[in-house]
Amino acid sequence: MALDLAKPPDTAETAAEQLIGDGDFAAADELISGASLGDQLDEALRKARESALRDVDRRHNELLERSKRCEGEAVERRRLASLCHTRRAASETALADWQERIEETEQNYALQLEERLLAVAGTSTPVWVEAVLTCIKAREFPAANMMLDGPPDAGTPGGPLGVPYGQERWPWPHLGLTDILAWYENPDAEPPPDFVNRWRPDPRTDPVGSRLVRALQEMCGELSLSTVQTFADALDELLGFESTRHTAEETESGIRTTINGLQDPRFTRIAIPASWALLVGSSGPPPENDDPSQVTVWLELTPSEAAAPLPRGVVRMLPELLYRLLARGAGAGPMSTSERRINLLRALCRQLPLQQLFPEQGGIQPTSAHELRDDMAWLLDLLGVRARGAVVDALCYDTAGYRPAIIAALESLLAGGGNRPRELTMTDIAEWRRSREALVDFRGRVFQALMSELDVAAVSLAALALQDNEPDRRFGENEVREWLGIFAGDGSEPVTAVLPDFESSLRRAVSAGILRHSGEQYGFRGPGLAAMLGDDVEGYVEETLNELRQQHQLVLEQVNLQMRNETLSSSLHTMKTDLHELRTALKQAIGTDSLDIASSALVTGAERAAKIEKRCAELVIARGQEMLVNERVDVGELLEELRRGFESKNPARLTVTVRAPEEPLVIFASRYLVRLAIENLMTNAMQAQDGPEFAVASIGLTLTNQPIAIAGTQVDCAVIDVEDDGPGVAEHVAASINSGKVLPERPNGLGRGIDFTRAHIARFGGRLYLVGRSSAMNGAHFRVQLPLSEEPDREEVNEGERI
Repeated sequence: MALDLAKPPDTAETAAEQLIGDGDFAAADELISGASLGDQLDEALRKARESALRDVDRRHNELLERSKRCEGEAVERRRLASLCHTRRAASETALADWQERIEETEQNYALQLEERLLAVAGTSTPVWVEAVLTCIKAREFPAANMMLDGPPDAGTPGGPLGVPYGQERWPWPHLGLTDILAWYENPDAEPPPDFVNRWRPDPRTDPVGSRLVRALQEMCGELSLSTVQTFADALDELLGFESTRHTAEETESGIRTTINGLQDPRFTRIAIPASWALLVGSSGPPPENDDPSQVTVWLELTPSEAAAPLPRGVVRMLPELLYRLLARGAGAGPMSTSERRINLLRALCRQLPLQQLFPEQGGIQPTSAHELRDDMAWLLDLLGVRARGAVVDALCYDTAGYRPAIIAALESLLAGGGNRPRELTMTDIAEWRRSREALVDFRGRVFQALMSELDVAAVSLAALALQDNEPDRRFGENEVREWLGIFAGDGSEPVTAVLPDFESSLRRAVSAGILRHSGEQYGFRGPGLAAMLGDDVEGYVEETLNELRQQHQLVLEQVNLQMRNETLSSSLHTMKTDLHELRTALKQAIGTDSLDIASSALVTGAERAAKIEKRCAELVIARGQEMLVNERVDVGELLEELRRGFESKNPARLTVTVRAPEEPLVIFASRYLVRLAIENLMTNAMQAQDGPEFAVASIGLTLTNQPIAIAGTQVDCAVIDVEDDGPGVAEHVAASINSGKVLPERPNGLGRGIDFTRAHIARFGGRLYLVGRSSAMNGAHFRVQLPLSEEPDREEVNEGERI
């Protein structure tokens, strides 16, 4: 027992506390158990062990990533956890020994890569050689390997260190555009020698750069549609995108056109579009941006001294940024096309808010830890934030690559949309992890994103609770079902009623990047994210299941109404004999004076009535079960069925058109409930007509396949647009529909169709929106989104690549 013998503890309780503080957990456990010291010390020991284990997990993840990048050895996490459970110092010693071995392996690996580079350096460009060396020195071995395996080109995929920064500082910011342009072309001008050697493109080796200079001169001499078009063409060519002639238009703020060729294969999960709007103006106030979700690049030819703040979605491109793109690379030649593109994006993207560059919803999940790490490194690079050491690994560990978690973490660490730090350090990460306020905000934002899809939230929260500080824990569908079943007390609906298709919900949670999947076993995505989210899971589960119960009640309400309307009309022919016998018995009872005969007839009639009642009850149960059973549904076929049904019920009064792709779009859902949902919208359209003077009503059903942002990722959905030529939807009703609030019920039960529809669609992971007034038909335009059916993906990322 590691006690301070110079000052022995006064009591067994003090000794146990000291052992816990020193990390001697096994000794503390033995003392607490042997002396029966009580629950309080037991709880303190449990929390200390959990905290130490979380530190081991974080450190293990960081070293594991370093080891993978240098193809070094891996130390099993279970062994470290076992050491930590006994004595914290033992696990720390094991981690330190492992780190020493990794550093030695890194050094040897760097020497091997440098030898490979030396063998090809004589036949390669200096820029490429410098990029590979930069990667090797920074221990970015996968990026260096990729560049050495491929052609000697700076455009070879790799992390940010694979693309060197261009000339970052412009030495003459006090000089105007006209003076600088004279240095480029005017033979009488006398530019500084440094300008000629470093900044002026050589027409022989960089004809594209020379063309951009001439286009800039023409535009500076006369700002017109044609000169802006010529300039935009030259800029596209500089970025490696030779497009057709640009269109340009005059606006109040200047002349608007586009920049193309901004996408790069390294940015697969970062939201950089293929082209941005380019607005060229001589001077004046910043332009307004009608659509803040889109980016407008504002090239101000004569920048004002006091730069005004820019509206959201507008970024400033000063002429000196173009000069830096024209500068020569590390050798005598120009920067490569990809270097120019990346350096332009570096200058522009750092002016954007994080959510615009990396939206919370959308994209695809990374398939390996390397891919996730590259994405995180590029994201920080484009935001203008340096991240050395284990910072990128720590962020990958704490967020597990889940987009809402990445957004929540970075907005907290980088001070939201304010002034970002130039560098993010491990000290910043440690302080953020210790901040109770920051963790509460992080947790709330991630849970809020999860609960946008209630079934995904329910199974994900169950998985989080089941993992319970065991990073390697796996569990099956039944364990999730049983754990959630704990919350179905007090006569509430069982979880099997409100969440009937567990496999589908689990599969959607895997697609969203929250769960991992191997065979028939599931696990929470990452131990770091689990540790960050570990508090108050039960509270969020209660909230999620309560909302699911409300949706379920709405589903059942319409199902019961529908069965009440349908059961007698569709099933009476099966009961003709019983009804005939009942009628005969009742007639006999009424038409006789004999009490015995009347009594016997009434008994027979009662038996027949009971038989009919029983049969009706059986039909209701069978019908209800049929309505709630999920199956593969061809949506196009279902829409055609609805068209035929509505037109046959309303001959010469209603026209229904269906537009659908030839390829079937299949969802996994209750055919009956999806039919009811679309039928409700069509019935609403019919009831919304202003009066009988409408001789013909038109309803349009359009089916498309679109990727939709659901639960943190993009999911292929069947999108059904329901439009009509009616009077549209009142503003106050439209606001309620899209807010998700239950609509006020009108007399005779009217107004419930939207509530029922939303509940039916949400049951299968879909969404309902009121788009607004139909542009094609001038009436209401509703949109239904339902995830397409997919077979379970039985493959998972290898454990060695676990995120």
